[in-house]
Amino acid sequence: MLNSQKSIVIPPECGFIQWWFDRYRNWNSRSNLAEFIEDLKTSKKIETWELDFEGLGRFLEQQE
Repeated sequence: MLNSQKSIVIPPECGFIQWWFDRYRNWNSRSNLAEFIEDLKTSKKIETWELDFEGLGRFLEQQE
């Protein structure tokens, strides 16, 4: 349904959301952020995204 929208794209690599749901179900960014960033860094599905993990961490910290 979301992929039918022209302004939203859900790539197949986003499956990590399902894989890690139980782990991050009770998200508390103060205790989970570093662990989450490490999980992203080690995910084979995300390695081609060329993410700036430090920048992502700073961005997520600002979203509190």
